[in-house]
Amino acid sequence: VSQAASSPEQQVVVGAVENVLSANPVARDIAMKDANGVWLKVDRVSAAWSRLALLSRHVDIDRLDIGKVEVLRLPQSQPARAGEKADFAWRPDLPVRLRIGQFALVRLTLPDATFDRAAFGVTGSGTAGGARDEARIEVLAKRIDAPGELSLSAALAPQTSALNIAVRAREPAGGVLARLAAIPGRPPV
Repeated sequence: VSQAASSPEQQVVVGAVENVLSANPVARDIAMKDANGVWLKVDRVSAAWSRLALLSRHVDIDRLDIGKVEVLRLPQSQPARAGEKADFAWRPDLPVRLRIGQFALVRLTLPDATFDRAAFGVTGSGTAGGARDEARIEVLAKRIDAPGELSLSAALAPQTSALNIAVRAREPAGGVLARLAAIPGRPPV
């Protein structure tokens, strides 16, 4: 698993995988590394999914549960290669249709240097498929260490490349969003 998920710039290390062939696999002690070392830790990921759906080229995950995710720092960015152009015309073209009925992330802790060690609980759902299928995601992130929340709803229509995004945020003065947007005085959002 670690080797398949890694690239020359980023290494994924999985400490243990349990129930691999079952409808309820679990991965533990996951870390992402770059040239400067570990930048992200995940304690546990478990899924409840339908193996039978794979016969019809569907990855159908009823529930994806993630324990604690700690972002220790931002990952090292890779310099653009000479002559390489950025391509922003992304369309999902998966070999399977993907559905995540519900996902829950118990605790997401962001790095101190950028985000004041803000902690969130995150829930949501999503779907994606081939080049003709619309991709959708719904996410709700609630601060668990302070007041504040962010909800995001997005849909991408591949035939027209239309991306519809709705974002709602509520956070008191001095919050993460005002800091990220570099709003002078960091007012309530």
